[in-house]
Amino acid sequence: MDLPLTLEAADKTVKGKKSVRKEPATLLGYEHRALERLHDVTQKVVDGTPLLPGESFSWRQRYRADLRTRELFGPGDYFRVPPVYRLWGWPKGVNEVIGRLNPIPSRERVMEGGAVVAE
Repeated sequence: MDLPLTLEAADKTVKGKKSVRKEPATLLGYEHRALERLHDVTQKVVDGTPLLPGESFSWRQRYRADLRTRELFGPGDYFRVPPVYRLWGWPKGVNEVIGRLNPIPSRERVMEGGAVVAE
């Protein structure tokens, strides 16, 4: 019952450029952490340090669901959901998100034939 009120307040904050939204150059926490991880991966590449399997994309970890449509997006697609409607989830928690929200895989996550693409 509180979700619509929470989303309305968050929407007003974003549109009114209040709180951290006052400064356009502000990085939100998840963006900052992703950039730190990307820097670490890039530094290894520059230094010639071999990357572990899957490490090149390890800076993109969390899934997100759109609270309006229940669409589930992969780690690289956070920009497809407006910040107000993003529900974040770690890969190990995706099964719980699926069990509780019954999300719909985004078009980007569905392959021809209807199979869901895994990261």
